[in-house]
Parts: sequence; structure tokens; C-alpha cells
Amino acid sequence: MSYSRLKVVLLTVVMWATPVFAQSPKPNEMPNATAVLTTKHRTNSSARQKITLRLDDSTKLDPALLAKARRVATVIFRGSGLEAAWLDGSPSETQCGKDGECPQFRLRIIPADLAKGIVEGDALGFAVPCAENEDACLIYIFYSRISALAKRHVVDPDLILGHVIAHEVGHTLIGPNAHDIYGIMQPVLPIADLGRTLFFTSAQTDRLRLGLSERKRMHNR
Repeated sequence: MSYSRLKVVLLTVVMWATPVFAQSPKPNEMPNATAVLTTKHRTNSSARQKITLRLDDSTKLDPALLAKARRVATVIFRGSGLEAAWLDGSPSETQCGKDGECPQFRLRIIPADLAKGIVEGDALGFAVPCAENEDACLIYIFYSRISALAKRHVVDPDLILGHVIAHEVGHTLIGPNAHDIYGIMQPVLPIADLGRTLFFTSAQTDRLRLGLSERKRMHNR
């Protein structure tokens, strides 16, 4: 049986033109992304690498919503052997800040009017290109678009927000050619699958962990 499903753009790390909605392949061309998640690093907690995420919300969202989104992202990262350490607010220092570790991934949730000046279209976020030797990498999150999408498809916004966070950090660590047909790094977010959590695939996990290790090595040398 052939059918189409609405899908929404997660986002690109470079200036690609991406349609807001795209036609989904037939079911036999794109299996459920949750079926191809990695199990390589999930059970060994001692092998987890720490990843420091600083969440700066200038839109003043409900703290309960943010807490749920953090839990979603944390579960996704744990599936790849990464343990998320969360910090709140914007540091006063230009680098990582006294209360954090390098490298950091700074997630800025910004108002709708500022989102238009950063990236056009209906992208849900944007990962600014970040060199391996930089102490902090910047990611913009456009919550107004996430909220509108959640309302249209009757999906919890915290679930989408958690996926967007993981996807954009994935772009920073894996690189601009991170998109895949499976898992969390699909170029579009399959709304029909959002009742379940999407993960990084095994190949994406290897690149994710390598990217984080290299950034830490560059900072500590």
C-alpha cells in the first residue's frame, strides 16, 4: 500500500535550501528509524563520554517543558554512550565559563522575530559551524516554530524540542554531511514516528563520539 506522510525540516548546518514539507518514501524504502538505533554503547555506563550542554532560554518557557525536553535529549545521547551535563543561562565569560567544562554546546532558544534574521523558512533550529578547537559551539533553537508544529500535529512540544536539540548537536559533532535516511539525523523529522524516540544509528554514534573526543583533545593539549 502506498501513502504519503507529512514530514518537517529539522535543519541544516550549512546554507542549504530545504523544503518545509517533503513527500515520504514508501514504507519499504524507509523503515522505522527506531529499529536501527545503536546498542553498541547503551549498556556500558562507565564508557560514556560527558557532553556539556548549556541551555539559554530568552523566551522564558515553562521550566517543566524544558525539563522534559532535556530528558528526551539525554535519553537520545545515552543511546550513543554520551552523558549529558546540563547548565543553565548564558555565561558572563566569553569562553566556557567558570562553572562549565570545555567544549560546551550552547543552545539558545530565541524569540520568533529574531529567528527570521538567522535562517529563512520554517527550520526549527540552526547549528553555527564550529571549528574543532573552539571552546563553545552555538546552536539556535526556534521554539515558536516547534510550538506551531506541535499544535498542527497534536504532538508534545517538549518531545520535538528534545529531538531538535539532539539533531543540531549531531550536526556540530558529525559535520555538515550528517544527514542520513535513518535515525535522528534524517533531514526531515517524521511526525508519524514521534510517539517514539529517534536515536543516532551505529555509524552516526561512532562519528559522534569521535567528534567529541577530538574536540576534547584539542582543548586539553
